[in-house]
This record gives sequence, C-alpha cells and structure tokens, in this order.
Amino acid sequence: MQILDQVTVRWTYPSGTSGGPGYNIFYGPNLSAHLDSLRVFYQSCAAFLPLNMSLQIIGNGVKVQDTDGIQVGDWTVTAPAAVVSAVTSNVVVKQAGFVVDWRTQGRNWRGHKIIGKTFFVPCAANTFNSAGEIIAANANTINTAATGMLNVMAGTFGVWSRPVHVRGADGKPTDEILHPGVWAQASSSNVPIKMATLRSRRD
Repeated sequence: MQILDQVTVRWTYPSGTSGGPGYNIFYGPNLSAHLDSLRVFYQSCAAFLPLNMSLQIIGNGVKVQDTDGIQVGDWTVTAPAAVVSAVTSNVVVKQAGFVVDWRTQGRNWRGHKIIGKTFFVPCAANTFNSAGEIIAANANTINTAATGMLNVMAGTFGVWSRPVHVRGADGKPTDEILHPGVWAQASSSNVPIKMATLRSRRD
C-alpha cells in the first residue's frame, strides 16, 4: 500500500474569457516535496498557452491510501509562483489543446496497462499547424520537458488507478472494495500530435 499526496494545479482563464477554472490532479508518494520540479515542467509548456493564462500549483492537499482511497492526513508547503503565459497568439478552439500521456512499467490494473493523461486546454494557435495537428517540434519540446521532470521526480510521480467499490441495491457505491486501487510510477511520457478535446474541467 502507498500513501499518496494529492497535488492540484488550478487553471485561471484570462480576464474576459469564458470558462474555468480548470484543474490538473496528480498523485504520488511525497509528491508535495517536488512542486518546484512540477512548476518547471509547466513553465516549459507556457509557450503554448493563451496570453495571461495562469497555472497555480496549490500548496496544500490531502494524503490518501492508494488501495481504498481513504484520506489519512494532510500536507502543506509553500506554493511555487504561478506560471503565466506571455504568448500573444489567440485561442483556436476553447475545448482543444494537447495531452501528455504518462506511461508506466511493471504494473497493471484489472488486466490493463496503467496510463495517465494530463490535458493542456485551451492552447494558443501557435501550437497547431494548418491541419489542426500539434506541430511536431512543439510536441517534442513538451515531451522533452515531461521526460526531464520524470527523471528528477523518479519514484514520486505516477498514475493512480482508483479503487472500485461494490455497489448496493440502490446503485450507490458502498464501503466494500471490489477492486483495490494501485499507484504506478510513471516511466516515460508521450505527446500525440492529434488535437486533444477536453471533456471536463478536471481531466
């Protein structure tokens, strides 16, 4: 069983832009001790975000058990400075951007490989080519930053497959665990060139 820090990154949209706030959520053992490294990764991606988009890594959160999701404590640290985009390129589609896939090795959950995703939506127009795909050089820049972060944060950054609870007669989850959750360390990253669409503000 692993004790995981829940780390939240809040997206605040530029003034006059509808939508938001949005959130990226991460989990990892002692992840709260590495917020500066997480900020470096986001700063590397700021060149592809709309002007004045602000991403703030929150300086507090909860600790949960990966097997059952029970909260077992809290953590608080000094939050790093917000990442704010200075790019002047406009937004193409408010619900579209890019996604970073986090791949793991040696772990599976219910017979499937464990893969996580972090969505960056919306993006600035300079992220895409005329075909609506992520420019290859941009995808490489983002993936290089992701790889660098994984190297620095080895053992603390990964993907949590949440537990599945038994449902009662009313269809609501009970306290009984059907499939325990599992956390897996991220070993590599990938940035597809296909445009990603945001389905919820917590993707």
